[in-house]
Amino acid sequence: MTDVFEIINKEFIFPFEPYAYQRKALNTAVTFRNLLLPLKVGRGKTPMATWRLLFDALAHDVNQGVVIVPPSLVVQWQRWLQRIRHVTGGGLDVLAYYGTPGQRAAMDLVNPDVIVMSRNIFVKDFKRISNELGSKNNIHVVYDEAQEGLRNISNKIWRYYHQFTCNKRTTLLSGTPVDRPADVYAICKLLDPTIYPTKRKFENLHVGNVDFFGKVTEWKGEELMRENLYKNAVLIPDSELAELPGLVIQDVPYELGARHRKLYDEFVSEQLLTTDSGQVLDGTETNRMFHALQRFVTCPDRMDFRSIQAVLHEILWDLYNEDEDKLIVAAYYRDTNQGILEFFQGRGVYAVGCWGDHTREEQRRNLDDFMGNDACQVLVGNWGSFGVGTDGLQQVCSRMVLAELPLTPSRFEQLTGRLDRTGQVNKCIVKCLIAIDTIQETLFTALLGKDDLLQKITMQHTSMRDLLKRSK
Repeated sequence: MTDVFEIINKEFIFPFEPYAYQRKALNTAVTFRNLLLPLKVGRGKTPMATWRLLFDALAHDVNQGVVIVPPSLVVQWQRWLQRIRHVTGGGLDVLAYYGTPGQRAAMDLVNPDVIVMSRNIFVKDFKRISNELGSKNNIHVVYDEAQEGLRNISNKIWRYYHQFTCNKRTTLLSGTPVDRPADVYAICKLLDPTIYPTKRKFENLHVGNVDFFGKVTEWKGEELMRENLYKNAVLIPDSELAELPGLVIQDVPYELGARHRKLYDEFVSEQLLTTDSGQVLDGTETNRMFHALQRFVTCPDRMDFRSIQAVLHEILWDLYNEDEDKLIVAAYYRDTNQGILEFFQGRGVYAVGCWGDHTREEQRRNLDDFMGNDACQVLVGNWGSFGVGTDGLQQVCSRMVLAELPLTPSRFEQLTGRLDRTGQVNKCIVKCLIAIDTIQETLFTALLGKDDLLQKITMQHTSMRDLLKRSK
């Protein structure tokens, strides 16, 4: 069998040589028309997808690549692709398709070798993209971080992507392709629609029981589900991956202050019980209370309880001082992030933030500051802002504290994967702060339960429970 890299290297020069597992996996990957690459976070999905794209250009007359990525990764992908050179000189013509509507309208979509665009722009400009590129079958489409948008067939981007790629070769990249059993249907439908011709077929095979409201309470056929999910995938065993120092998760329970506890309990009693008339809270109210309870734990001073200072801050201070290395603190809510950032800055620590209150340029600048400035010791942020696709943090940091927990296993793995990835030289320690007898305990238990169910389907990564056991 001819080595794929021998074919590619006759035409292109890469910045580095592939690992043994990448070489082996790619020789299998190129045999698929549509491929899922569920490679663990931080293990080199980007170069793998690039090699597959260029092989298709040489072997299957593909003359253009379209790469759809999270907004923060557009320039990162463009810069990576521009590092690849032809053996005869010159590089790839890579178009980063972003900017104002007028700027995008002036860009040529037909002639570049590769077009890189965000999911948002793909949806906004789908009519133009479909008109100019939709009928072409000599295009290879790469979708990076497929867990963002492609798990649900009702999502607009899923429908557009399905329509656009029906006659094209495709690669889906995701270290966490599914978060729940129902996601398997949407992913399989994109890779091979004959696996589950209809949603009814999927439900007949895999739905065990449902409750009064139609919510699935029991799944079945997990082994078949796993087989179908990976029918068009290349799996790489952990034993073959580049050796890394390892990841340890630690749960750090803590008590609220006495007054904070009293007010929290009163808040629960007042807000989560039925009203005096016996009317149960509707979905909107329940959702609002769900978020309010979490914020009451981590940032009560930014709600209507100005006099209460969260114990969380002092715990973070102690954890920060455990080591002289840099520290990442991750939280979900803007108020929580702002409070933590101001706390560290108030203690004289050079800290930067990365969440929705900052523009994309500010976020990138702050990330660069944390990664490139020895004086910058703490990064505070939301996992949606730096928890997907960001590379380089592993070069300067190996410890992270979660002040608020992600709600899904994929978010958790994407977040921890910023540190536990190729290039890391130290063991990564991730500490989950959990306020005792609060909603945080419930969320942590639910997160472990979701991960347990997911392991029955993917059986690919070390479970969260096993990672927790390593720290005991």
